[in-house]
Amino acid sequence: MLFICQDTTQENYTRVTTYVNKCLARMRFALQLDIINHCNINVLAFHNDQGINYMINIYSDSNQFALQVLQQNMANMDNTIILIGDFNIRDSD
Repeated sequence: MLFICQDTTQENYTRVTTYVNKCLARMRFALQLDIINHCNINVLAFHNDQGINYMINIYSDSNQFALQVLQQNMANMDNTIILIGDFNIRDSD
């Protein structure tokens, strides 16, 4: 299963793709564009014994805009258990 943001305009091309192996299909992964719809963030919901959980895949550019969007929307994702990505955060030293 492959999950990609649908926004493909010139200035908002997709930088995040999430692959989920088909052996995990019983967990019913789904791209949650209703929570965050951003070309640099994929929010996937999946089901396990405890209910619905979220996996977030993020690419943050040099301006860290995607991190700001994520911070503003974290209240919508109570059960986030996996956060992965390329954060491009540079040490100030």
